[in-house]
Amino acid sequence: EGHVFEYTPKTAAIALGNGSLYNHSDNPNCIFSFNYRRQKLLFKTLRTIKKDEELTVDYGYDEELKKRFGLH
Repeated sequence: EGHVFEYTPKTAAIALGNGSLYNHSDNPNCIFSFNYRRQKLLFKTLRTIKKDEELTVDYGYDEELKKRFGLH
């Protein structure tokens, strides 16, 4: 639930493949960006990831959505 990314102010995107497994964190170890020309969602690590460490991203939820999805 709630694993969507704002693609444009009026549309959302979902990640396919491994990107759909990355959970939200207010202190993520990955970031995401869009390649609009190729319509791709790209992920990049912010630091070296340890073996068996969960990959996380900040989905950019506002406070209302954080409450709705139980992310506090």
